Amino acid sequence: MMRRRRTRSSEQLPSDSDAASLHESPPPRKKPKKGSGKRPENKEKNAQVSQMDPREMAEYAAAARTIARCHDIFCEVGRLFEIGLLIQQEELAANGDLSEDEDSAAAREMFLSKLSPKSRERYKRTYDALLRYAPGLKQLLNNRKKKDTLREVITEMNKAISGARSDDATRLKVHVGVYAAPHPLKAGLEPPLSTTGTRSVFGLNHAFLTKLLCPSSARKDCASNPERTRQELLEGKIAMTANDLPLFLWSGDTPGCNIDDENEYEDLFQGYYLERVVRHIFTGPSTALGEVSRSTRPPNAILHQMTTVEAEHIAYGCLQARYAISSRTKWAETDGTFNYGTFYYNIVDMIRESPDKDWVERLKKWWNMSLFKSEMGREAGAGAMEPRQDSDDIGSSTSNDSLSRIQAQMAARVAGRTGPPDTSSSSSSRGPLPPADPSLQSSRPSTSRRLAVSPSKSRPNAPSESRPHLPPESRAFQRLSTPHRESDSRPGSHDHPSGSGPPLVSPVGSILSPVRDNSQEIAPKEVPVVPLTQPKAKKASSKGKGRQAVLWDDEDESSAVRRSPRKPAAVNGGSTRSRVGPRRSPRKSRR
Repeated sequence: MMRRRRTRSSEQLPSDSDAASLHESPPPRKKPKKGSGKRPENKEKNAQVSQMDPREMAEYAAAARTIARCHDIFCEVGRLFEIGLLIQQEELAANGDLSEDEDSAAAREMFLSKLSPKSRERYKRTYDALLRYAPGLKQLLNNRKKKDTLREVITEMNKAISGARSDDATRLKVHVGVYAAPHPLKAGLEPPLSTTGTRSVFGLNHAFLTKLLCPSSARKDCASNPERTRQELLEGKIAMTANDLPLFLWSGDTPGCNIDDENEYEDLFQGYYLERVVRHIFTGPSTALGEVSRSTRPPNAILHQMTTVEAEHIAYGCLQARYAISSRTKWAETDGTFNYGTFYYNIVDMIRESPDKDWVERLKKWWNMSLFKSEMGREAGAGAMEPRQDSDDIGSSTSNDSLSRIQAQMAARVAGRTGPPDTSSSSSSRGPLPPADPSLQSSRPSTSRRLAVSPSKSRPNAPSESRPHLPPESRAFQRLSTPHRESDSRPGSHDHPSGSGPPLVSPVGSILSPVRDNSQEIAPKEVPVVPLTQPKAKKASSKGKGRQAVLWDDEDESSAVRRSPRKPAAVNGGSTRSRVGPRRSPRKSRR
């Protein structure tokens, strides 16, 4: 039978392009090579960084942040090492500790001669401070085999310096709207400053911030016509330079209102906005408005070993305060005609090289009081109003404070312990002991009273050492001598706190009178006991199947204490397990 071949119509047949696409196989996927996106030089760089000790790198980064905030914010670590080593070699050669040829000395002198005396002194001061904060740098500088490691250290330290500046600027941006207001708890700035988004409202675009940024030379024009002064500042008719200090550096709610034309430096660097910024950076944001620090982490003043406020601290605060209210979105050393580097170094040199030393001293005391609540700085106790005293000074102090009194009491007690005890003085001072109160003493349960137990309630299975076996006559005598009360069923009902109850009976059959005084013991009166033979116990079967009761000779079956033989009491520390139990029915035999 012939099979019929099916054919497709022209519509169902694929076209040439489709046929070609069917025959063509998809291009093979290329597997990405591992690490293809990294350059070989980056691998070498990462390998060099990984070989360094993380603790040493953390030490170098911390030292770099200290240099940024407390010594020189514009410090470049590589150039600092170069100039610092040359200055150190020059000092060694001058003292005769370094032997060198004439060419090396001439090259060094030519290089150092290009620096001004101020710059040279600044480099030397910063170099010595950096080696003091990170002593491990001395080995890297003197070891030529570790040039690559030193290069990596320099790179990381420069990053730490720029990171410290950017971190402070970012954190200060959130609070600048509160710090710039004269009385932020009463009223804020109008219009308010936005903490997120663009800085289009900052700088000269804000009416009040314009008064803070206005140069001191144009303060009178700003006070008389602030809007026209703002327009002239925007147009550049009034130049804003680093040599013309802004008005926010002076004290007063209105910027520049307290400036004296004859003594312009009197209230300089004491502005409320500058004070809040410096507190924010060195003692924490919670202290910016004058409150006590609420932070659980140590502030920068402690991390950087800052004891007193110096010129570099004030200059760094001025730089951050000026940049925080400007309209710049990114950090740059220049802002139009204003140069932050010149502004920073001008303030440092002005305070350090001021001919009026009294003004400098008053200024530092004012800042120490503002930050550390003491004119002596943080060494005075971080908030204490008096300088810190040593332990020797405290011991020799004659003041009537609590610390001196406590120390005197301790010394007197130690002297009394080491000396011979004076028994006569102590006994004579105390006097004779008062007589004992019978009611209080009788309320204490004595040992003999705690041992008084009714024989009818004792365990019959207890060992013979703990419960003596008495003849029936003596047990009957005890039951007759002890009256039955409703409280006898409770534990401890045989004790009589008032001492007025019936006499107690001991387990051995002796009658004890109530104890009147602990110091005078009354001998118990023994009752003659007729010795009899040991009573024998008899077993009586109960109605329950497999249960038995133990009866004494003087008891009947109704008053006997029924105990389950499944759990007998342990005798002489033996096991409580017993083979006595319910009888099992005999197994039926299979037929």
